[in-house]
Amino acid sequence: DRRDATVGVLTALASATENRGQEIRDAGGQLVDMTTALNAAVDDGSDRSQLVDLATALRGLQESAPELLDAVHHSAVPMLTVAEKQAALTDLLAAGQYTMGTTERALGNNADRMITITGQLAPVLDLLAAGGAAFPGIATDIAVVSRRFSTEFWDPARQRGTGHFVWTLTPHKVYGPADCPRYGDLAGPSCTWPAPAGSAQPVLPASLDPRNFRPPAALSGGNVGPVGGPAEMEALRELLGEQATTAASLILGPLLRGMNVSVDTVPVPAGAGDPVPVAEGGR
Repeated sequence: DRRDATVGVLTALASATENRGQEIRDAGGQLVDMTTALNAAVDDGSDRSQLVDLATALRGLQESAPELLDAVHHSAVPMLTVAEKQAALTDLLAAGQYTMGTTERALGNNADRMITITGQLAPVLDLLAAGGAAFPGIATDIAVVSRRFSTEFWDPARQRGTGHFVWTLTPHKVYGPADCPRYGDLAGPSCTWPAPAGSAQPVLPASLDPRNFRPPAALSGGNVGPVGGPAEMEALRELLGEQATTAASLILGPLLRGMNVSVDTVPVPAGAGDPVPVAEGGR
């Protein structure tokens, strides 16, 4: 015959609760309190149970778990970097602290000098402020000159500068009433002014005329020779061709004195005309 299992269950229950009546009563009281608190939290008198809200929140947390884990991972990378570079970070902060201390001591030891320098800079700053409107124009002009120097004057391939200059001579004479502006029967206001009392153009002695100056042979180097000499005229003909005149000798002669002159031909692209001779000079 099979024994009745109910007797065994009751026997086990009696053994478990023997001499534990107070503990069972306390556990029952705590269970009642928990049930009461849960009922108050779950049922607030409305039709919607807070368990539904709790389930919705748990479901949203479950759905956003990958994003939360990714955010935690990305936030852990900087902290890991800081942990790995802790020694370097410590050295950097220590160096910054030392620099700040040195700067503080320097400023403290030179406070009077700083005040003096600041006071003396006031007029300079006032002048800069007064001329501030001209600074943009100055900067623009400097940029234009620099660009033209590098593009039109200086040849980086040959490391040489080539300039194109125009020489203009104006006959020198004293301005008089006969030179006042006239346009047919119309005369300028200066035509009616009295002629200024002027003196005649002084005549220099022949010994003071620059064209008659002949430097000593010891002072003339290079292959040009003295100003106005045959060697100079020959050098000018090589530079200017048949256009070498007395005026050219008077103007360019002093520039070529004591110089070694040679003629190079600058390569010119096809269709740009004849090559232009360029003079080189050197002591």
